[in-house]
Amino acid sequence: FYNIVAVNNSWGGSTNNNLEVRDRVYNDEFGALARLGVVPLVAAGNDYAEYQAQGVGGPADDAFAFGVSSSNGSRRLLSSFSQRSETLSDIVAPGSNILAANSGGGTISLSGTSMASPVAAGAVALAQEIAQSTLGRRLTVDEVYSVLQSSASRFVDSEVASDGVTNSGGTYRHLDIKAMGEAVLALGSGAPAPT
Repeated sequence: FYNIVAVNNSWGGSTNNNLEVRDRVYNDEFGALARLGVVPLVAAGNDYAEYQAQGVGGPADDAFAFGVSSSNGSRRLLSSFSQRSETLSDIVAPGSNILAANSGGGTISLSGTSMASPVAAGAVALAQEIAQSTLGRRLTVDEVYSVLQSSASRFVDSEVASDGVTNSGGTYRHLDIKAMGEAVLALGSGAPAPT
């Protein structure tokens, strides 16, 4: 048995769907992961400038997927490229100008929801580590979802003249690592998780 708590999925096509679906390719696999207690996190897509409407790229629209959109480093601004949906973007995480390993050696600055999704996957791993050490057990996939959502800071995707896109006006949740940890700890005290 491997100690896997999250799987980062960073692939998809140039689609923009704002309705939850059962992806014909990935639904069975994402469902199997969830039943094993593994959170399937999926990059939401980088084609917002093309569509300029709420929606995510497949397979982030799958019923079992935990869709991750990208912020530009601010907890109040989505990256202009990041696809976004009030219903399918489960969390927003930093995804612009992320320092990453370069295949030729050294480091490189990269941007994309493919950079935001691993940040969220790392947060899930941290939440599970806190739960294991303080609660003596892992969180269920539903508990992970609840903790990440309830501890996130909320913001409105307001119009920003300098980003070159028409913003959605939707309300989104930005990952807050400290509040997430506190929410996991609150589960052990019998107190409800912060909202």
